[in-house]
Amino acid sequence: MLGGSIFTLSNITFPPTERILCRYKGGIVIEGFVNAEGHAHCITPLLFEKGWVPFDVSTDGVNFDRSGEYLSDASTLSLLHLST
Repeated sequence: MLGGSIFTLSNITFPPTERILCRYKGGIVIEGFVNAEGHAHCITPLLFEKGWVPFDVSTDGVNFDRSGEYLSDASTLSLLHLST
């Protein structure tokens, strides 16, 4: 997966001014964004692997208290779930 793909976090909304940090595989942290409707988006990192990739989400940069998985594949980008 080349990275740089954007996926939306489902079943949760944030204030449009909220800061979102997405941490992949417990280490790589990339800043995401929240659109005007409150939908949060994460940007995938460069990973040399395919399959389900775990990620965590933080709004303060300290507590990554939401987690999920996305499918890293050359042709597909899917979110399996996000839990709090």
